[in-house]
Amino acid sequence: MLNLIFVLACATQAEGDLASTQAATDALAAPATATPVAALPAKPVQPNPVDLPVEPTGQAMPAGADKVQALLLARHNEDLPDRAAIDFHGEGQAILEYLAVTPGSMVVQERALILRGLYEGSSFCVDQAVNAGHPKLQAAAVRCLVGKELSEESLAQVEEMAGDADPRIQSAALAVLAAQP
Repeated sequence: MLNLIFVLACATQAEGDLASTQAATDALAAPATATPVAALPAKPVQPNPVDLPVEPTGQAMPAGADKVQALLLARHNEDLPDRAAIDFHGEGQAILEYLAVTPGSMVVQERALILRGLYEGSSFCVDQAVNAGHPKLQAAAVRCLVGKELSEESLAQVEEMAGDADPRIQSAALAVLAAQP
């Protein structure tokens, strides 16, 4: 019984293939009815992320900030600029502080906060560690403090961050505390 059904199914399919082959041949022989296209639409231009305007933060953009921003967009951390490369483009500390608080790319903000640790002073980093908003940026601001001499008040804030619920902030705070004399 199954053999009979199989044979009938194959015969029906073969007849269908013959009909579809004939229909395809007829379609190819018919004249084309497509209308020609005069011109292709222009490809949309995507702006380079480095060239995008950054939102104002209430402070003037320091000279060279756009160039340092491009350096901070390096693919690998090993390719990030050192203090000399940042200072080559202008007032390095002011540029990094501007980029750290300017909304835009979180990668640029995070790297600017970490590299801010190359410069003297810890008040900016402590302030950002408390007020940055996003835990990733807070952790970067805490890492900015590694190796810096902290006031008792700043040290108390870092000790409080060592108990933070976010492990990124915890590990950064513990690294700062481990580096304290």
